[in-house]
Amino acid sequence: MALDQYLSTPLLISALLLILTWIIINWLKENRKLPPGPWGLPILGYWPFIKTTHLDFAELSKTYGNVFSFRTVGGRLIIVLNGIKTIKEVLINRADEFDGRPHGNNLVSWLSEGIDITLEHLNITWT
Repeated sequence: MALDQYLSTPLLISALLLILTWIIINWLKENRKLPPGPWGLPILGYWPFIKTTHLDFAELSKTYGNVFSFRTVGGRLIIVLNGIKTIKEVLINRADEFDGRPHGNNLVSWLSEGIDITLEHLNITWT
């Protein structure tokens, strides 16, 4: 039996649909745990729609609340805190729960040898 005979069978189509369904279900499960936010484009995320960052974030907070999320280029997750009360609650009152922000591969991290107050983990360096 030739390989092309197997590729045109309903079994292959069923397998591909099963894999696609599994991917979609896992993606939906992951996004259900996140704060609400706008949908973006595939690969580019929501980043192309943001022109003036702080003004756009203030406008988005009117729709999604003071804590919202969106994805940028490559699917990187951004969670935005808007409003002084929300920021104080998260970064001061509940600091232990929200410790551990990711380090990016950027010039500031490289020049500061990873010591950056905005992205640093809660440790003896900053306490």
